[in-house]
Order: sequence, then structure tokens, then C-alpha cells
Amino acid sequence: MELVVTIALFSIVLMAGGGLLMALSTGGQHSRNRTTATFHTQRQIERLYELDYANLASGQSDTTLANGSLIRTAWTVTQIVPGRLAQVDVTVRRIPSGPGGAEQAMRLFIANRNP
Repeated sequence: MELVVTIALFSIVLMAGGGLLMALSTGGQHSRNRTTATFHTQRQIERLYELDYANLASGQSDTTLANGSLIRTAWTVTQIVPGRLAQVDVTVRRIPSGPGGAEQAMRLFIANRNP
């Protein structure tokens, strides 16, 4: 009888540990996805800042990751004060090769350095 109780308790501990490992694994995957999206968003923002103000235009680019997932970066340029100030909305969407996916959006303002 003591052996059955011991096995039951050990099984409960193993199942709880397995649930914890699954939660940690899922959290790690979400963290990786968010880090990847942040990296691609920041990279696009830096590219836009490097452009001459006259060349600011809406657009989209795709990057395929090693795991087969697709990172789609889209940006929309809205002239707030024509020739002087633009609002740029950058959206990064991760399109996985399997289930899941994530989207991240940022807004920035770019002023004409040579008005």
C-alpha cells in the first residue's frame, strides 16, 4: 500500500513538473517571437531615418527566417505637415510556417532635416 501511495505522489509531482516545463517553453517561444519582431521593426525604423525626406514612401518588405517563418514589415507614411513632418506607422507581422503568429506595431515621426 505504501508503494502505491509513493508512486501516486511521484506521478503527481512529475505531472506538475511537466506542466511547468510546457509553460516555460511556451513563454520562451513568445519571447523569441517578440524579440524577432522588435528587431525587424527597429531595423526598418533605422532604414527610414536614413532616407532623404523626399524619398519617404509607404512600402512593404518580406524576410524569410531560417525556420521557414516569414517576417512581413509594412510601413505607411502620412504627411502631417507636407514637406516638413511625416507620421510613419510600422507594422511587423510574423507569419509562421506552422500554427501561431504575432504582430507588433510602432509609430514614429520623421521631420524634414532640410526644409
